[in-house]
Amino acid sequence: MARRKKDITQVDLPVSTPEQIEQRPIGQVVTDAYLDFGNYINCHRHLANLDGVKVSYKRLIYTLASQFSHTSFNHTNTAIAAVASIHPHGLMSFNEMCATLVKSGVFEGEGSFGYVQIDGVVNEAANERYTYIKISDLYWDLMGDLLKDVPYMESPNGNPEPEYLPLPLPLGLHMKTLNQGLGVSISMIYPNFSAWSMYQAYIHDNPQLLEPNVDLILDHENSELARLWETGRGRVVYSYKISRYHNSDTNMDGILFETKDGTEIFTPKLKPFKKLVEDGKVYIEDITDYDSCKMVIYRIPGARGVTIDDIEALCRKCCFSAQNYNLNITNGETAFRIPLKAWIDYTYKRYIDLVVKANQRKIQKTEFDITVLEAIPVVANYILNINPKATDKEIEAKTGIGGEVLSTVLGKPISYLRKNSDTSGRVKELKEKLRVLKKFDPVAYTEEIIKRL
Repeated sequence: MARRKKDITQVDLPVSTPEQIEQRPIGQVVTDAYLDFGNYINCHRHLANLDGVKVSYKRLIYTLASQFSHTSFNHTNTAIAAVASIHPHGLMSFNEMCATLVKSGVFEGEGSFGYVQIDGVVNEAANERYTYIKISDLYWDLMGDLLKDVPYMESPNGNPEPEYLPLPLPLGLHMKTLNQGLGVSISMIYPNFSAWSMYQAYIHDNPQLLEPNVDLILDHENSELARLWETGRGRVVYSYKISRYHNSDTNMDGILFETKDGTEIFTPKLKPFKKLVEDGKVYIEDITDYDSCKMVIYRIPGARGVTIDDIEALCRKCCFSAQNYNLNITNGETAFRIPLKAWIDYTYKRYIDLVVKANQRKIQKTEFDITVLEAIPVVANYILNINPKATDKEIEAKTGIGGEVLSTVLGKPISYLRKNSDTSGRVKELKEKLRVLKKFDPVAYTEEIIKRL
């Protein structure tokens, strides 16, 4: 017998009345959607947070620090894949992020993480299948323990992530690569300063103390450091080291410009030399060695219309960067420009607060451990020599030890209690540790950390 077809006219469908349908102009819908999109891009994707890193960098650093060993190397692709637990977007760009963090000393790596030649040619990092990374010892010391004390929030994927990384200074300002991002109607591009020079500028309130964190020369006279310090926007001028050079093999004179690690910030603009090369008046040679990136522009002997002084003057125009920098950041709710001084002040004081909190946590744990060690012989003696069948209430009543301390002692096996009838030696060690913790100076500690950056 043939199966009867279902009569779709009998299906009950929900009916919406005009009163239930929201009436909105299409222009308002588009405006709201664009504002929501812009807010998300600016506050959760393309601008750095107050810790100085974009949210994707924060998640990568946190994942490697919290889920992987800091004493041994891990496959880069494994570490990147783990970021997916808190990052709701694609992971295609994370290999480049790993390379950036290795170059800046946040990560340690094994394998090729790419480099930029002095002529601007980019050599990409090896595929993440062939490289290994781990959090560097310095950055583990700097923030590993403090990750317990930062506030956490729910990530878009539902797993917890820190609201920020515990850093004493904005990381994006002292990384050894150019940090920039393009949001909606706002962009960020950060200058490069060493951590120690930022700290010195901060404690002395003097932006002229700022120096690069890479092998470049900062032109203090022509840079707008005071404006950047007070407003968060200003021009900073960097240049390569330039000197006269003589090649004894060819007996040619030239101008040498070099840097150990500044090519990630900018590379020389060689276009003005193109016509001189075509006319056979100059010769450009890359003589990069293991120590630094170097390039020489030689004057070809007998060349007319160009002198070595002319070449040097042209080199000085080509080997500098005069860039206007914008310290635009987000706090997760809105995007804004922050003065350099105020930014350093915020991250530094927040780090001090975390260090104080962590030290107090260690003091409380040490005091508790001392109390437990002092209680072990008392409880052990009662259990082993007075009443092996004593209840917890009886032990508490007879010894005066109760609560979490008694619970901790009774949680240890009898064999442990027998072997630890005398804990005076360890108590003495912990009391010395407690004395040191109570004398801890968070400012001096943070200063020593910054010196190492």
